[in-house]
Amino acid sequence: MAAIFKIFSQQKLFLFRLILTLLLLKTSRCEHQLIGLSPGDSTSKIVDGHLVIIARKTTLVKLFGFNLGPETRISFTSVAPRVNQDCDDVRETVAFQVEPTELKKHAANVKLKLKTIEGGRFYYPCLRNGTQGRWVFQGNQSNVKISTIEEPSDPLPLWVKLLFIMVLISLSGLFSGLNLGLMALDPTELKIVTNCGTRSEQKYARKIEPIRMRGNYLLCTLLLGNVLVNTSFTILLDGIIGNGIIAVVGSTIGIVVFGEILPQSVCSRHGLAVGAKTLWITKFFMVLTFPLSYPISRILDCALGKELGTIYNKKQLIEMLKVTEELNDLQDNEMNIITGALNYGNKTVEEIMTKLEDSYLISLDAVLDFKTMASIMKSGHSRIPVYEDERYNIVGVLFVKDLAFVDPDDCTPLKTVIKFYNHSVQRVFFDTHLDKLLEQFKREHSHLAIVERVNDTGEGDPFYEAIGIITLEDILEEIIQSEIVDETDVYLDNKSGKIVPGKKTDFEYFTESQEKRPKISPHLALAVYQYLSTALEPFREELISENVLRKLINQDVIVEVQLQEAEEQEKIYLYKRNVPADYFTLVLQGKVEVTVGKEEFVFEESQFSSFGAPALVCGSHTNGNPGIVASNQKSSYQYIPDYTVWVLTDITYLKIPRSMYRMAIKATMMERESGSDVVSDVFYGMQMRTSISSQLVYPNQEADKDSLNIESSI
Repeated sequence: MAAIFKIFSQQKLFLFRLILTLLLLKTSRCEHQLIGLSPGDSTSKIVDGHLVIIARKTTLVKLFGFNLGPETRISFTSVAPRVNQDCDDVRETVAFQVEPTELKKHAANVKLKLKTIEGGRFYYPCLRNGTQGRWVFQGNQSNVKISTIEEPSDPLPLWVKLLFIMVLISLSGLFSGLNLGLMALDPTELKIVTNCGTRSEQKYARKIEPIRMRGNYLLCTLLLGNVLVNTSFTILLDGIIGNGIIAVVGSTIGIVVFGEILPQSVCSRHGLAVGAKTLWITKFFMVLTFPLSYPISRILDCALGKELGTIYNKKQLIEMLKVTEELNDLQDNEMNIITGALNYGNKTVEEIMTKLEDSYLISLDAVLDFKTMASIMKSGHSRIPVYEDERYNIVGVLFVKDLAFVDPDDCTPLKTVIKFYNHSVQRVFFDTHLDKLLEQFKREHSHLAIVERVNDTGEGDPFYEAIGIITLEDILEEIIQSEIVDETDVYLDNKSGKIVPGKKTDFEYFTESQEKRPKISPHLALAVYQYLSTALEPFREELISENVLRKLINQDVIVEVQLQEAEEQEKIYLYKRNVPADYFTLVLQGKVEVTVGKEEFVFEESQFSSFGAPALVCGSHTNGNPGIVASNQKSSYQYIPDYTVWVLTDITYLKIPRSMYRMAIKATMMERESGSDVVSDVFYGMQMRTSISSQLVYPNQEADKDSLNIESSI
């Protein structure tokens, strides 16, 4: 600062002396008069009152005096004659042409290039007007003399400067890119990448995390480093070019393009990888700038507090997922589950409950006969609320599994079952939020709750009134944003009332009875239906529909045989060997004896033993056991068993003639073509040409071929 002040003071003194000289010589009649010299660029300067320029380098110098015009020439000598004397013989330099300025004849510029003058000597000016006049010495005062110095030698060669410039612009780009790439990753996002990123991302994140946790320290280091390298780059470029304006323009373009735009565009996409691979450079500059960057970072930490990172609430998280829906890899159902899990806590029980009037309830006074149990099974529920007197007065819950050991024939009162198991009834208020109810279900190990509210209308005291039912499944459906329809559900949801596509097995159908035919219990009829539809090939669902099979079982196909009623008959046969038969039998109760083959192997059969299934299949050509088909045209539809079946005890069995079986197949075809179950009643009006009882085969009696060859009317 002292040196700068000294130089500034010398220049002011020099200018003051020039102005004073001009005023004194204003009226002078000299043709040409040089008053003083002044630096014209940065390569020259005033030292001890005289001008100092660099030897052998073109330097711009300002001239002050009188009658200085374009015809004026200036030259220099190292010998100091008297003022206004001729110096033609002592000139040591060439003549330099003067260029006038806006001050016209009182100031001019000249470009000088002088050799080195040593020994403490100076150059003294000589002026000439035009090319023919004489050279006139201008004096040896300090304000007109010039000394020379050697140009300072540059310690760095050009190639080293260029190398430094490349390194500095690279560091500038690195700091600028890391400032965007690393600082854009807040601690929260960095932890997410560390835990669930790709293998390479996790590796990079673990490297960066320690320094990223010191966010302000890292920020100060990157900014200070960026400023340092940018300033150094500008200074080096100016030293090479030598022109301040060009150096500023060049450094601006280089820093903007290579130090800002390109690195930030790369690091905005690959900042994690770049930051991890250049971590050692970052740490080096953190140490280098520690004395300045660390104190600033501590001040920022105290003033701004801890950096928390980006934190989303529920609404913001859902919106973020929606905005990035086209870019993320979430499926629609996954998106629904996430949205439902975040939103379900805001909903109340009243919004999703099944209203009481739409719920299946059972009265406490009910009797558990087959009809009631069939109705319970038909409802498809595993837990059924039980009410007393009024539907809103829920007093218990019936679990369907509680009926496992209840015989419908016993007609057990429901009240007995409820009292025996004594399941607790969970109750919630209508304004309870679903997240609280879910915790309550988990805590109390329950799946169903009664929704209640206080009824304070009327003149009586307020009381709790049941208004609906809510289950654990309802909450899960709200979370996954989809309806859960299992094999027992009757309705698609509890709002629209739409029935699940496909027919449900109606167990109540088996409770229908006819007075003039043998009866079996409804649960035995259900067992027959399940056995035929699953165990026997002719009755599989592809041939006979469920609805038609139920109605077929409900026809006059049940036969009871009591031995004491068969007068003077030693044996009652269901089948005789080599005697044609066109019917199928299934033993329901009692025992029969079977004799098979030429060896007459004898064994007993009992419940759910079937015989004659091939007799139902038209055109069957079975060549072995259990039967054969006659080869003649007349008996081509007759089944000829190779075994004998006769009754041992009182029995009840199912007997289905081939004609009725064919009618059932036709009814199934018509039902599927029309899409209605009305056609399943087709075989109701069918008049059997023989009664079931007349088809029994007794000893010493040939089966009536006409009755055994019943042809279908199909």
